[in-house]
Amino acid sequence: MSDTIQAGSSGSLLFDTVRYVRANRFDAVIKFVTVKLFQNLGYLPGYECVRQLVGDNAKRGIFLLMGLLSTGLQGTCQGKPCPEWIQDSLKSKRLDVRYELNAWLKPGWMSEDLNGDGTPDIAVLVAERATHKKGILLLMSKAPDYFVFGAGTHFGDGSDDFGWAGKWYVYKKKTAYETRFDKKSGDIQGGKQIKLAHPCISIASGEDGAEVSGGLIYWTGKSYRWIHQGE
Repeated sequence: MSDTIQAGSSGSLLFDTVRYVRANRFDAVIKFVTVKLFQNLGYLPGYECVRQLVGDNAKRGIFLLMGLLSTGLQGTCQGKPCPEWIQDSLKSKRLDVRYELNAWLKPGWMSEDLNGDGTPDIAVLVAERATHKKGILLLMSKAPDYFVFGAGTHFGDGSDDFGWAGKWYVYKKKTAYETRFDKKSGDIQGGKQIKLAHPCISIASGEDGAEVSGGLIYWTGKSYRWIHQGE
């Protein structure tokens, strides 16, 4: 019984899946179909990547497949149309009453394990309906369900409107340099190096392609904090 998944293989998804179902157990089939869907969306994940996402939890695998199918029906992930399952999550929490999906940067959403619990979380760009202030909505894989940064909610030095930002991405380095300011004058006093236990979100403004100022949105184990970077 084979548990090997060949990334980059060709052929129709239906034909390959039927052939694979005949020779493998259910959890292996889930992993196989997940890889095929990733490939159809323009990604080539390895077996280890899918194993970490799905594990031996068939239910988690099914939900992941549903999300990938939804994304595939609306276009590729590179274009970042927000898949229906993210929109449904907002509606189920009634977050759509206050916030609207607004891809004011690219990509419009990202997936990463941001709190070190071993399961991916979803960060999506939004705007507050009443004020049009821009920010990030973080949908957690486990309780608490969500966090809002900007979009009308003040967070660190990023304020309650992240419209100043020109880029965002997942920061995966093990250390970061935090800029410190004088509380009275506001002048830069220096900074210090901080060790990071897991990935975080970087959001920054830029000038001539270089990051000038911004910060990291980092989970400390108890709450999210702002780690200021640059000016």
